[in-house]
Amino acid sequence: MENNKTLICIRRGTKSELKEIVLQEGELGFTTDTHELYIGSDCGNLLLSKGKRKRKNSDKEKKSEGC
Repeated sequence: MENNKTLICIRRGTKSELKEIVLQEGELGFTTDTHELYIGSDCGNLLLSKGKRKRKNSDKEKKSEGC
């Protein structure tokens, strides 16, 4: 079996910068200030995922131990 690798590029910037950009259909965009993920569609930029939630200290400790 052939081992193929594909590089996926995600456009990133602040939320205000993303408002000025229309993503192409299927193109991903990530806001570095609000941690939101968008995808481009024929209707414009669609929000896929809201920003991350605030974690309790115990959650942060678990995350630092590794995935």
